[in-house]
Amino acid sequence: MYDLKVLHRQMLEVLGVKNAAKLVPTDDDMKPVDPVTENMNILMGKPVKAFQYQDHEAHIQVHMAAVQDPKIMQVMGQNPMAQTIMAAAAAHITEHVAHAYRREIEKQLGSPLPDMKDTLPPELEVQVSQLAAQAAARLLQKDQAEAAMQQAQQQMQDPLVQMQQKELAIREKEAATKEKKVVIDAAARADELRLKEKEVIIKAAAEADRGQREELLNGLKIGVDIAKGNAQMRVQAQKTNKPKGD
Repeated sequence: MYDLKVLHRQMLEVLGVKNAAKLVPTDDDMKPVDPVTENMNILMGKPVKAFQYQDHEAHIQVHMAAVQDPKIMQVMGQNPMAQTIMAAAAAHITEHVAHAYRREIEKQLGSPLPDMKDTLPPELEVQVSQLAAQAAARLLQKDQAEAAMQQAQQQMQDPLVQMQQKELAIREKEAATKEKKVVIDAAARADELRLKEKEVIIKAAAEADRGQREELLNGLKIGVDIAKGNAQMRVQAQKTNKPKGD
């Protein structure tokens, strides 16, 4: 409910303690420093503050690297103030995250938001809120797409996923080979059927031609036989009709 730093500072001043500003510095007294110095201040229990213009992504990266550093974690495990220090580090990282989020919203809006210390008229606050809602939706969609892509890339690097992908590729190749073989076999059978059809047609044509030749020969033979018979009949007739005195 209270700003404890301001409250403690006022109490010290009322009590007449000198250098109250140095003993209890407020946020307004603090100056921006680089992320490494911020890490040092956090480890030594000194106050830290994020400023709006800083490179928050870089600060977050440096702070997260320190929090995850095994050497620092080993020393912190033996420090009775470790829980307080880690809480201060988490709070400071969250402060940078908040500033970074504000900056991303401004990028989506295409213009800076009003200063956080300014008091906006009701109409302007409503307009800013509506525009911020649209920008927040676009930012959420962009961040979700990036997170999905990053997750996909991490899965691609997973040895188990890589093995599964290789097995899938092998199965797909085998399926493609089988499909190709089926197509080739079907084409070969079609060619064989066409060849048999041709053989049947040729055989039928040959048999038809042979039948026609046999029919023609039989006709000729019958004609010859008829001609011979007629000749014999004429000869016989001539013998029959020949005078007896001759």
